[in-house]
Amino acid sequence: MLFANDLTPGPQLVKALRARLILEGQSLEEWSKARGVWRQNLTKALLGEWEGPRAEELVSEAIAFIREGTVC
Repeated sequence: MLFANDLTPGPQLVKALRARLILEGQSLEEWSKARGVWRQNLTKALLGEWEGPRAEELVSEAIAFIREGTVC
């Protein structure tokens, strides 16, 4: 299980999402395509380099997905 205490945009959020996806047998590429965005744009949103309504929506979805598999 993952520990996700500080889920704010940055490198740790990217790592947490990748770890959660690995648990599900998915890739960042697949997850981003399912949401209609390029993997590179998703990564920029997760790092906080891309801001705006769509980026915020993706970050919120990622955090919710990560928290589904967390311990704390």
